[in-house]
Formats: sequence, structure tokens, C-alpha cells
Amino acid sequence: MDPECPIPENITELTGITDDMVKGAPKEKDALEAFFAFVGDRMLVAHNAAFDTGFIRQASERCGMPFENPYLDTLAMSRYLNPSLKNHKLDTLA
Repeated sequence: MDPECPIPENITELTGITDDMVKGAPKEKDALEAFFAFVGDRMLVAHNAAFDTGFIRQASERCGMPFENPYLDTLAMSRYLNPSLKNHKLDTLA
């Protein structure tokens, strides 16, 4: 998605995403429309899903689009199923 502004240096350091990587990418609303067309009303599954869905929810609100998909968070599931693990990083679980 094109953020329509330069990516701050600290965000590039954190994520590795650069301005060149998003150059020519779809605008926020177009990206959301394509994402919602792809997922429909299906359940989403992700590791640390609450983090990711928070961004989707905020973008949806900015664009006046509903985001009501249920989601399953494998991080929360791992914490419940594997309480003895030192951490629940995706690499650790994989």
C-alpha cells in the first residue's frame, strides 16, 4: 500500500520497508478493496493477529469500510496450548 508520504527512518529500520518498495503500490482504499474481495467474510488466521487486524481496522475506519471478519490468533493459541515455552515467536513454534 502506498502511504502517500515518505516512510519515516525509524519505521524503515523497524520493518525494513523503504519508499522504493511502496512506489507505485495501490492507495489505501484500493488495497483494502482488493483485500476484502480476496478474503470475503472468511475467518483470518495470523500470528499476533490482534496487531495486524488493528491496522486493518484503522484503515477501514479511515476509508469508511466495515471490517467485521473474525480472526484466530495463533500467538494467543500458543500461549494457551504451550504454557511451558520460553517464548511464543513464530520461529520458535515453526
